[in-house]
Amino acid sequence: MEIKRIDFRDKSQELPEYLVEMQKSINPKCKSLNILGSPFESDLNAIAVVGSRKITNYGRLACKDLVSKIAAAGVTIVSGLMYGADIEAHKAAIAVGGRTIAVLGYGIQNISKYRYAKEVADEIISKNCGFIVSEYSDFECAKGWTFPARNRIVSGLSKCVVIIEAGMKSGSIITASEAVDQGKTVFVVPGSIFNPVSKGSHFLIRSGAILIDDANDVLDFLGISAQKLQIGKISGLPESQNKLESQIIDLLKCELLPQDIEAICLNLGSDIPETNIALTSLEIAMYIKKDRLGKWQIAI
Repeated sequence: MEIKRIDFRDKSQELPEYLVEMQKSINPKCKSLNILGSPFESDLNAIAVVGSRKITNYGRLACKDLVSKIAAAGVTIVSGLMYGADIEAHKAAIAVGGRTIAVLGYGIQNISKYRYAKEVADEIISKNCGFIVSEYSDFECAKGWTFPARNRIVSGLSKCVVIIEAGMKSGSIITASEAVDQGKTVFVVPGSIFNPVSKGSHFLIRSGAILIDDANDVLDFLGISAQKLQIGKISGLPESQNKLESQIIDLLKCELLPQDIEAICLNLGSDIPETNIALTSLEIAMYIKKDRLGKWQIAI
């Protein structure tokens, strides 16, 4: 696929609306952009999702939960194709058939040097579910300043920014700062008081960012009616069993540690035989999994 060249200094070049809006908000403005993939008009309705490269299991679960619901509602997900929260955000959007934009801190032709990035980039292009963008020449290598510099584009392409996890000295803090300078709203997922990658998140909340604990927070902000997303029903099971499966999922999402079947039964007031059937069904459907001690947790 051919890389499309955008030269903002060429006044005769007609720009799509999403790039016009981006250029209005960012500082410094881009002189040029290289785009690989297929931008859609709907990509104007996009949000940024960023977070720590040292993502925790909690952060991974939160990212997957929020992004899958937001992307399923037709919102494009923008992130930086970096390992950690960025990659999780891109993957979650692709998994539900949504669209995603990857903003690079190096030249597009250098993606092959980063295996974690190349796999997701290849999927974006092959499934025609988004595009990759860089302001750097095709073979330019990443430098210390290129990743912070690209963050203004991440927020510039977005209606708002969602921070999954952020340490005090992180790129996510830079992205949040860029968003505020651009007049964008910042949402932050609260984290554990014991985890360093939550310190920056809590700082942002104290500084005026909006706490997010549900995808509807963003969908309401965007004026989009939330789609009712249900755990897939497994044929042959009664409705009551599907209700128990939902309760198990909700319980395991709330618990920080994996739970054994006795604890699950105690919390839900269910008996072991019916709970065992529900656990097995959810395991087959890959919603949950066992840890090495045989306890149950969400499959991330």
